[in-house]
Amino acid sequence: MAGRRGFFLNWRINMAVLSKLKEDWRQAAERQPPLDVPVVLFRSQAHGPDTPADLGWGAFCRNLTVCEVGGDHRSMIDDPNLGPLCARFTVSIVATRVQGCPPHLSVQGADRA
Repeated sequence: MAGRRGFFLNWRINMAVLSKLKEDWRQAAERQPPLDVPVVLFRSQAHGPDTPADLGWGAFCRNLTVCEVGGDHRSMIDDPNLGPLCARFTVSIVATRVQGCPPHLSVQGADRA
């Protein structure tokens, strides 16, 4: 029984520390001007109806492109979602290096599973 209490206490401590770090990061980010560089957010499709399309990153990134990919937070990097994600990622990297800005992120066949 003591082991279970110890685990629960450690979980509570971990959650308190993570919560404090998240709040400190949020407050520090609010004091910084938004990034003025190309940023691509690869967002999974599985979100609630009230979730903003940019997941709140637009406040921190002026030049944000949101790319929706199949799956949820965990399954977006598994088959059949991995191929389209990799294709869009590759297109965004190449276009950013060549042109200095992210493309529309549409790759022929990337939307097909």
